[in-house]
Amino acid sequence: MKYFLFYAAILAILISCQPQQEGLPDDMDSLKDLQRTTKTELSNLEKKLVDIEEKMSQLDPSVFERPKKLVTGLRISTGDFKRFIELQGAVKADETVYVSSETGGRITNLTVKDGDYVRRGVLIASIDLEALDKQLAEVEKSLELARQVYERQERLWNQNIGTELQYLQAKNNVERLEKSIETLEFQKTKSNVYAPISGEVSMVNKEPGEVAGPGEPIATLLNIRKLNISIDIPENLLPAVKRGDLVDVQIPAIDYQKQHRIKRIGAQVNPTNRTIPVEVEVFNTNGLIKPNLLATMHVKDLEINDAITIPTTLLQQEVSGKYFVYTIGTDEEENKMVEKILVEPGESYEGNIVIKNGLTIDHVLVDKGSRQVSEGDLLIVESTSAMQETNSNESK
Repeated sequence: MKYFLFYAAILAILISCQPQQEGLPDDMDSLKDLQRTTKTELSNLEKKLVDIEEKMSQLDPSVFERPKKLVTGLRISTGDFKRFIELQGAVKADETVYVSSETGGRITNLTVKDGDYVRRGVLIASIDLEALDKQLAEVEKSLELARQVYERQERLWNQNIGTELQYLQAKNNVERLEKSIETLEFQKTKSNVYAPISGEVSMVNKEPGEVAGPGEPIATLLNIRKLNISIDIPENLLPAVKRGDLVDVQIPAIDYQKQHRIKRIGAQVNPTNRTIPVEVEVFNTNGLIKPNLLATMHVKDLEINDAITIPTTLLQQEVSGKYFVYTIGTDEEENKMVEKILVEPGESYEGNIVIKNGLTIDHVLVDKGSRQVSEGDLLIVESTSAMQETNSNESK
């Protein structure tokens, strides 16, 4: 466009030097004569323009040089393209235990509070078993009488007095009461409630003075040293995950990011939302991770080996809908110039896109400056970098 305006300006000056025609003739013969004359004058002007340009080139060779645009290049290479899907879930305690009394009774002593860390076997609470003591005393009194009856019945039986049934009933009554006493004494050993696991007290369910029934929770313990992160993945991703696979796990609230192996994949699909649970195990050595924290997991759903990928910013589209990229080529004079290549794009992820057809590893893309050039422009290539320095598809 720049040179066209330059030539047009010279042509306008030359034409302005010619005598002006007052008007065009009205007959055909005169018009034909005028046409021949004008063509001859135009041919002479073009020859004169060529002479002018040759003279200008002799005086200053740089006058008609095409300008060159400054760009950088990007060499194409192949690599493994991986795409990940981010899914949300939550942290869960691997072990949750409700500490309770087997016998039930009024709580006389409670040794823990919310947030305490306790080890296995530590005393949690003491239960008042006064009713059990009274019951035991009553049974012991009954046993005394039962023994006396049995001893008398035994003496009579040895003298062949009385029936065998009376003797056996008296004996059975003694043995039954003795077993009852053993049971009550065993229950008395349950007056103290101990921690069945090591963990953190997440909740104290009862207070001293309250009555706790058999099996009713007194406190809730969580094993926070070993936690699980559970994510529900869509059923269509099931072929992409296997037990033992490494996945990237993040807990944004505590700036936690680490790779973990999939520990468990659910046995069935949830019919409501068509998802299946996937769990990874986390060892919470410093206690910073808390149950119910929100977590994210990056699951790989696509991998293409030896793929050509480029930054999506370098892919352009024509008005017709066709996609193209600009590459660095050379003209007949070995000048660097812009070449336009139509391509077929594929899958994309995090600023990178797969090119199915159109590019090879021999091409060099116009990187910086690709939006300021057009096909055929001459270039000055400031630098050329390798694809792996700009475009990385490594797993998270």
